[in-house]
Amino acid sequence: MFPKIKDNISVLYRQKNEEYKVNFLFNVSSVIVPFELNEAAFQCLQHLDGNHSLEQIASTTGLHKQEIGKLVSSLRKAKVLCSKRRMESVMEVSRFATQLNFFAEFETSKLSREEMQNRLKTSRVMIIGLGGIGT
Repeated sequence: MFPKIKDNISVLYRQKNEEYKVNFLFNVSSVIVPFELNEAAFQCLQHLDGNHSLEQIASTTGLHKQEIGKLVSSLRKAKVLCSKRRMESVMEVSRFATQLNFFAEFETSKLSREEMQNRLKTSRVMIIGLGGIGT
């Protein structure tokens, strides 16, 4: 598992002594999700980029995998994290980046933003009665 902070979320923090007050700002809806983290948990946030497994984060930060798992679990419940998935090509990711960022806010464990994009891509629409009555 390669956890990643969603692309449409800004991370704002303030340090006070050894505690960090972290606010995750959902850019689309302006919702703020607050967290209080210690130094070690805050270091873990920097590795939640979709390129590091829990084992790699544990070896880098010196924390136990279970502690990192608890942090990841609580961030998932707050809908701050997603798992890194691959789309068909880099071209599609750049082409649909705006939509993917929008869909990221509505992601669930069962439906990823990439799946939402694929559903939209494979959908069909039929318009009937587009005509001149009254125009």
